[in-house]
Amino acid sequence: MARISQQTIADAEAAAGGGTSITDADDNTKIQVEESADENIIRFDVAGSEAMRINADGSVNMALQPSFHGVSDGQTNIGFNTYQTLTLNAEDHDVGSDLDLSNETFTCPVDGVYMFVNQLIWSNTVSSYNYYHIGLKVNTGYEHMDFTTTSVFGAVSAFTMTGTAILSLSSGDTVSAFMRLDTTGSGSSTVDINSNSRFSGHLLA
Repeated sequence: MARISQQTIADAEAAAGGGTSITDADDNTKIQVEESADENIIRFDVAGSEAMRINADGSVNMALQPSFHGVSDGQTNIGFNTYQTLTLNAEDHDVGSDLDLSNETFTCPVDGVYMFVNQLIWSNTVSSYNYYHIGLKVNTGYEHMDFTTTSVFGAVSAFTMTGTAILSLSSGDTVSAFMRLDTTGSGSSTVDINSNSRFSGHLLA
């Protein structure tokens, strides 16, 4: 841990119209109260980057908080009675670069409580198929979020399922979105996943 000396606690308000700051020896990690007079903003910088800001209205911005949003181009012919990972082809955002599009997997960068959302758009559904599932694969296990049966609405051109989960995870844990189509029938599936299906997550605490 860097030592904070009296020399690093500076009151610049009188000299330059700025505020008070507490910094480390090389001035790249600091707490700064106002960059300019009466700005009423407190900034927390870590290793040269602003990690948190408390605004004048009390709102808090955490620019480095792990967060991602992946988007799928869609998948065809979802197989029967097996877990399948949602394919992700693009990112809306990925703070920290913890989402790997090559394997559709988010790796937790720190211990904490995370929220995840899995939103799938099913199409070409068949009423004889029993259950449509969505959920999360956490490391090697499966966490079911939601399921439905087409007996509720019959065969439709498309319908959306959205599941949300809040999980306590450790650094290095991996999470991906899955779908599963269960049926007692046989033959090939005609069910697809539409484009704009999504998988997102955010560190809460």
